Amino acid sequence: MLVLQRATLVNRVLGKYSYVSGSAFPVLFTFSRNAMDNASKNASDMIGSLQMKYNRGRQAAITNELVDIRYHYLVCRCVLWLVF
Repeated sequence: MLVLQRATLVNRVLGKYSYVSGSAFPVLFTFSRNAMDNASKNASDMIGSLQMKYNRGRQAAITNELVDIRYHYLVCRCVLWLVF
């Protein structure tokens, strides 16, 4: 009886959609599948965006380290040139 009440409620909530296939359950399945597909796509997009931000930050850190190394090399070279 509880299942029948749920089906009746779903049919009333969905209105015209429930009459297309004669039952609301295929419509609900389609809605659920579409929601899961959209969630998967959004998750993939978010992962791609976060991965891009991480890679940019990592590359910036590497670049800064290389600039520091080069700067210190040039400073040491100038100091040695002045000393000798």
